[in-house]
Amino acid sequence: MALTRDFKTTVNTRMQSDPDFARTMFGEAITLFLDGEPDTAKLVLRDLVNATVGFERLAQEVERPVKSLHRMLSASGNPTLSNISTIVSAIKRVLGLEVSLLGVVRERPERTVRMRIDTDAPVGRVNPAVVDVTTDEEIARQNRHDDLADQRYFLLSTEKYEEFLNLLDRPAQPNPGLERALSRKAPWVRQL
Repeated sequence: MALTRDFKTTVNTRMQSDPDFARTMFGEAITLFLDGEPDTAKLVLRDLVNATVGFERLAQEVERPVKSLHRMLSASGNPTLSNISTIVSAIKRVLGLEVSLLGVVRERPERTVRMRIDTDAPVGRVNPAVVDVTTDEEIARQNRHDDLADQRYFLLSTEKYEEFLNLLDRPAQPNPGLERALSRKAPWVRQL
């Protein structure tokens, strides 16, 4: 008896049973297209369509033959940008997804411009209210903060969570041992 399952079957089953995973795979396909990996993106989209929408329904949505869609999303397929756009829009519509892209454009090495791109707006329109000029230092600080925030996940009962919140709300108590330790110079700092 085999102790492993086929990876593709596992991923498809997960997409069928977990809408969040399907949305993540859709986002991954879009990211792959934007990062210049269209071959992988097509395969991810094909798996997503197989697991969720189905090629027959997608064919009805985009008004194209099923065989054409299979060819477009195959490893050797060469769909036009118009066809990919139509397919992505149909998947988005059928799955009830909203897509918001965050474009990052380098102006100079020390500055980055971030902007939200409204995928439903006419091409070339960027809302100036959502353009944010950010320094690389600010981005690095935010990334460090995000990494720290993502570092731990705790699963607590309601009682333990309440106890944790009470500890956080309690004022700090004097700790002479900690004060002594923090007032000493570190052993690696040389005395002059």
